[in-house]
Amino acid sequence: MGPPHYSAPRFQPAPWGPPGSHPVGPPVGLPGPPTARPITPAAPVPPRPIVSKSKGAWRLWSAAAAALVVTGGAALGGLAYFRPELFSRKGYSSELLLERELDANPKKAVTIDLPDRGKVLLPAGAVAKKSQIQVSRITGLEAPAEANLGGTLDVRLGDLNRFDEPLTLELPYDATKVLAKRGKRPSLLALSYDPVKRTWETVPFSVDERRHVLRVDASHLSMFSAVFPKPIVINPRARIEYAAYPFAVDFADAATAENILKGSASAAAEEGWEASMEWFGIGQALATLGEEGAAFASYTGAATVLGNLNNLAGDLGLAFALVQFGLDMSKEGNERIAVGNALKAIGFDAISRWGTSAMKVAGVGVFILDYSIGKFADAAWSGRKDLWAKAFACYYENYGRNHAQWLSRFKTIVSVAPDPNAASAGIRAEIVSFSKQIWTVDEVELGLCQADVGAAWKGAGGGLREDLKRELSTEYARQLYSDLRPEFDALSKWATAQQQARTHQLLEELRGRFNQKTVIEVVLKTKDPAKKIADLPVAIHTRKDPELWKGKTDAKGAFRMEVTGLGFMLYGSPKEVMVTLDAPLGKTPEARSAKLIFKPGKTRVEVDLDGAGGTFEGELFATYTGPGLDGPVPMKGPIRIVVDDEGAVKATFEVKTGFTAGRGATTMASTSTGTLTGRLEGDKLTAKGTVSTQMKVVVRLPTGQEQKRDIPSSSPVTIDAVLVGQDEVRGKLAGNPGAKELPFTAKRSR
Repeated sequence: MGPPHYSAPRFQPAPWGPPGSHPVGPPVGLPGPPTARPITPAAPVPPRPIVSKSKGAWRLWSAAAAALVVTGGAALGGLAYFRPELFSRKGYSSELLLERELDANPKKAVTIDLPDRGKVLLPAGAVAKKSQIQVSRITGLEAPAEANLGGTLDVRLGDLNRFDEPLTLELPYDATKVLAKRGKRPSLLALSYDPVKRTWETVPFSVDERRHVLRVDASHLSMFSAVFPKPIVINPRARIEYAAYPFAVDFADAATAENILKGSASAAAEEGWEASMEWFGIGQALATLGEEGAAFASYTGAATVLGNLNNLAGDLGLAFALVQFGLDMSKEGNERIAVGNALKAIGFDAISRWGTSAMKVAGVGVFILDYSIGKFADAAWSGRKDLWAKAFACYYENYGRNHAQWLSRFKTIVSVAPDPNAASAGIRAEIVSFSKQIWTVDEVELGLCQADVGAAWKGAGGGLREDLKRELSTEYARQLYSDLRPEFDALSKWATAQQQARTHQLLEELRGRFNQKTVIEVVLKTKDPAKKIADLPVAIHTRKDPELWKGKTDAKGAFRMEVTGLGFMLYGSPKEVMVTLDAPLGKTPEARSAKLIFKPGKTRVEVDLDGAGGTFEGELFATYTGPGLDGPVPMKGPIRIVVDDEGAVKATFEVKTGFTAGRGATTMASTSTGTLTGRLEGDKLTAKGTVSTQMKVVVRLPTGQEQKRDIPSSSPVTIDAVLVGQDEVRGKLAGNPGAKELPFTAKRSR
């Protein structure tokens, strides 16, 4: 079975890039996700020597340890394929499906068929040396949180673990387990399992719904599973468990994506917020929330819970749009051409202003489009039979570049290009330059090709005219464009993968904000040491599931509950806390309330049990106009509100007014006084009472005589007001329907 070996260290998934780009970081100019961090499995713990006074015993233990090292643990049998997870109560079993020896594949991709319609596709250059591939079916794994687990495969390729260009693993899935479409959230995704940390991690993937196959693009080897996520569970600590890689962007067609790229930052933010809510599956949850779902209506409204979202939502709108373009560019035929034309219509300048990641998809996509529709694919070389064609074929067959070398060079060009035009021009220049390389070598450097060329070769192209050299190189460059189709396709896939990784990084940032835990702490305050503060009912006001937002204070008069940003928003972002006080037998319990102002991490709400007892004084004022009056009529007077410590309210007021009508023919003066009673509940003050008015009217007759009358009246009156802080009451005094309302502001006088 071969010598004993340990499993290679595992790495967190990261988008693939040029050679050497991982785990150090993404290629130059690419805003990839955070640097991959190696996760090294714990080595087996060696036997602990027995402390003994006997030197003989120590020698026995030393000899045993030495024998174990020398034999590689062969005496233990199973250590020949040691995996750390097997020694940690792994809780799962492994069934070997395939074991095969592979030769190095520098130029051709390799496809390995697995039982049950599975496949492993290794790109050219993936197998650097002769290696043994093992594929096993894993069963018994604990399902990820809030998901059902499909099939799981463990892929190993000798001591190879990381790849510059990802391999593709096809996992068949049971279509009957895929839940019905829930908004635009993916109902199927791919995760990899780390048996050392016992954690699940998202990986890039796509879905072939026709064949019922999940395609995983893996830059590292691990256990890979098809996973069926469940709907979000609505509760105060609701979480988004996964931010799936964007393999299909149903939210937008090419026209919508084009509008985002052409439009404003605010338009991109609105699209990004809406798309993210759907991608996370929040849209489905909102259907059950009614009015409380308004917390998700816009990214600006959500900022009170999640922090400023302008830039993040805008970046997501752009990212989703570009993933849409990138994935559409991978399609064949007229659809690809239409997408390419849309990108050209937008213009490289408009795309580049959003940043280099946008340029990767657009620049490479359009270039591949131009190639695919025949602009460079005129393979005239295939009809050339002369000696020089034979010389070219021989030289580039023996001294040309393989798939990995071409792809690495193309990635570097695209990574450092300042704009899409430069990226495309750089690739063209590279191909043309390579087609002329043969003219720079001498006869000695031709090596194996000297026999094919024969005496006609005189070094550096012999006596060929420059125009013939150009003709030969141009025709060979055209042939290269045709031969490099796999490299172009891989380059386009790489560019889209970069954008998918960027989008996934943004989704993870938003997911982190939704999942951030916050402790809501309600603290009771009183100046009376005898007042009860323990075991009092506390309720955070919500319409849905109110029982989940209730509790009682502890011995120190505090109540705490933990929520997530998502959970808080799913309940409409509650804004009020109510505490119910004990009451004597037969009396209605009193309540105290306070505003809840959410602050991520910790939200503290103080409830004053002593109430807002005191006296508030201010002025009523309004102006009345009407037909026949000689001018505006001012209405004003003092108002006094007294609140006791139990919240009982008594308000008194007086309003005096005077006016003339009929150009001085009628004069009126009135005095209105009233008394109201009511209550202060939290910050809301309401009172009812009666207003009495004594009106004096004088009418001057045409004869010069005056008629005088005193007219008394009374009517109901109400006060609706709000306590602002502890020192101000703002509200309005209202009488009969249609009567003028008088606003007021009363400040604490004692």
